[in-house]
Amino acid sequence: MADVFICYARKDRNFALKLRDGLTDHKREVRIDLTDIPPTAEWRKEIYSHIEAVDNFIFIISADSCASTVCKDEVAYAEAYHKRLIPVVFRLVSHKELPPAICAHSMGSLH
Repeated sequence: MADVFICYARKDRNFALKLRDGLTDHKREVRIDLTDIPPTAEWRKEIYSHIEAVDNFIFIISADSCASTVCKDEVAYAEAYHKRLIPVVFRLVSHKELPPAICAHSMGSLH
């Protein structure tokens, strides 16, 4: 089983890649969607299979990821499959902007 899936907004891609590189440097197996494919049924199926295959789900927090319907859907899917949700703050947002499952896992106020 892979170690982690990284969920991020496209605008946060460079940060997501740095995080992936850091994790792989520490011998972690990382799954991340690096394509700009429109959210078709086949694309979603592939993403969901990646989420199912990991133990941990990292959600990169930014205003863009919190506003993304795709990111929110991925969080909900990870929660439904009882994945360990790991919020990583890239850009500060208020708690009310976070997807509910991520809000429950974040400590203190983000903004």
